[in-house]
Amino acid sequence: MKAVRMRLLWAWMGMGLLLGTLLATPAGANSVRRPAVAGFFYPAAKEELASLVDRYLEQVPPPAPMGEIVALICPHAGYQYSGKVAAHAYRQIRGRNYQVVVLIGPSHTVAFEGVALCDANYYQTPLGKVRLDRGLAQALSRRDRSFRFLPPAHEKEHSLEVQIPFLQRTLGEFSLLPLVMGSQSLATCQSLARALVEILRGKKALLIASSDLSHYHPSEVAKRLDEVAIEAIRSLDGAGLLRKVEASACELCGAGAVATVLLAARLQGADRVKILDYADSSAVAKDPSSVVGYLAAAIGKEDKEDQKESGSSGEKKRGQHDLSPEAKRKLLQLARQAIRLFLEKKEVWDPLIADPELQRPGAAFVTLTQGGELRGCIGTTEPNRPLYRTVVDCAIAAAVSDPRFPPLSLSELEGVRIEISVLGPLRRVRDASEIQVGRDGLMICQGERRGLLLPQVASRYGWDRISFLEQSCRKAGLPADAWRQGARIYRFVAEVFGEE
Repeated sequence: MKAVRMRLLWAWMGMGLLLGTLLATPAGANSVRRPAVAGFFYPAAKEELASLVDRYLEQVPPPAPMGEIVALICPHAGYQYSGKVAAHAYRQIRGRNYQVVVLIGPSHTVAFEGVALCDANYYQTPLGKVRLDRGLAQALSRRDRSFRFLPPAHEKEHSLEVQIPFLQRTLGEFSLLPLVMGSQSLATCQSLARALVEILRGKKALLIASSDLSHYHPSEVAKRLDEVAIEAIRSLDGAGLLRKVEASACELCGAGAVATVLLAARLQGADRVKILDYADSSAVAKDPSSVVGYLAAAIGKEDKEDQKESGSSGEKKRGQHDLSPEAKRKLLQLARQAIRLFLEKKEVWDPLIADPELQRPGAAFVTLTQGGELRGCIGTTEPNRPLYRTVVDCAIAAAVSDPRFPPLSLSELEGVRIEISVLGPLRRVRDASEIQVGRDGLMICQGERRGLLLPQVASRYGWDRISFLEQSCRKAGLPADAWRQGARIYRFVAEVFGEE
């Protein structure tokens, strides 16, 4: 039976190759690759799609720092099956900046040798258009004759399309280089990896391999197969992964895509892999007799900033925006005006801000005090919106949504002082001696519980390092010694300024 299936597969692939050759025609100057699986793999309505992706992302705990992320491995099934797993990967890059994203996936619809480039100018989803990097595509096509423009390979391919809404909801502006692999031999993967490293030199780029794991085995068998693949991925061993696939020790429909990304990431200096999530389709289909495996992983290397000598001044430079006095003054004005407008008219203010300093993505907390006592404090550790927008939203939330206090009234506003803390990135604490009171804020996480205290809190109350850790645990609703018992500790620096 297996031999019959293989003969049918090769016959189908032969027809696909012929079809691909006949249909490969140049695209127009403003051509758009339009959605092929909207309404099937993910919602076709813009608002519904955005809401679903955002909900998946919000369900993922804040990521622990892992240095500079150079690549992701993501599944590509329908969102109801693998969307939550994919969100674990995309949460890692939320708020980060990349000039170009290279998206690599296997061909499911057209058979061909080599790698297919997309001969369009834009890639469209219900969330809008993403510009394709034609310059990089042309440069890649000159590196190897088997790298060629082949529109039919992209026309109906879902493995790339399902990734793009996640990118649109996690990154700012970026260009895209989508690649579909026909042949997934080691020679093709090595050639593609070398070519990508060469054409991406000097660019801030993210590589993404789109692949599911084993297909249609009982759950226990699938897990054993997938563990083999995951171990090769964890070891950054692209060639070893392909050998294991050829030996039927594991299965990945996008083995070539994953191997290429592992090989390219190593050439770029990657030295770490984090397995973020693993699941199979039985979680949704409720049928453990025949499942598909899904994996989310991130690949990184030491951040250039982390290579610098540590110290108080270095920490400050890394973590803060170094806002100008004018930017600080403007943010305080925006916070007060936003609160006033909401209290007067119940309207959420959306000011038009052109200042690049305030347009940068930023994480922040807004603290309200009244007579020297806390009156509200709300914020976010994720820099996924422009800084001014973060401050406006957090100011309103601190005024009316802090569950510890009744909503602020308009008559109280004049007696309230506003303080803003612009946060640097969260950094995992491996040893408590890394924490410096007066410089660092802390976040403690265990299970679903988390507690955060800003740097100025410890100074205000005269806490030492141990007291600061214990109070952060209590803020999370955990025992005071939870930081000694396996709770995750993160530190951050903040630029703090307030009204006179």
